[in-house]
Amino acid sequence: MYNGTAINDSATIVAAASAAISGGEFLAAKFTSGKIAKCGVSGESAMGIIIPGQDSLAEGDDVTIQIKDIGYWRKCAAVISAGAELMTDANGCAIVATSGGFILAIALEAGVSGQIIKVQIAKLGYKSGGSVTPLTLAALTDVAITSVADGDAIVYDSASQKYVNKALALDDLSDVTIASPTDAEKLTYASADSTWKNA
Repeated sequence: MYNGTAINDSATIVAAASAAISGGEFLAAKFTSGKIAKCGVSGESAMGIIIPGQDSLAEGDDVTIQIKDIGYWRKCAAVISAGAELMTDANGCAIVATSGGFILAIALEAGVSGQIIKVQIAKLGYKSGGSVTPLTLAALTDVAITSVADGDAIVYDSASQKYVNKALALDDLSDVTIASPTDAEKLTYASADSTWKNA
């Protein structure tokens, strides 16, 4: 059993507008730098839908968005059928989700261009795997992986300012100095310069 109000089951949340929002009712919204903005990129990750009564908002005004359950979303000109997976277009309107787009809701009814339709806000992730699934090491912007091989390690390369893969050698250790190694040599410690050397 939970005590107090640690779990909030409200279908809506309120946050400040990151910029002025005009005509945002029934359109998809997102968080940006901790504030609410109308979605402006097709298929981007949306948090919910701006509820009516908020047609003209100034920067910093409270914005109420519906984040779950059954609500209403304005559709674009494209045909939408009941049961379709929906994502936002570049104006915050509902369109049929395409590969890589974030599925915010499921259409519960069909509608004509510009109509406000009933939807189930579901947040089903990215269509067909999307742009962040699966996430790979090589896809990170500060990593450059080339010709990876068994045993490679990831090290920082200050010249490229990226983490790169390389096969580690014994003399990559900061306290080891290897010079012209030959068969049967051993590492011995030189206290004069606090390094291990081959001899």
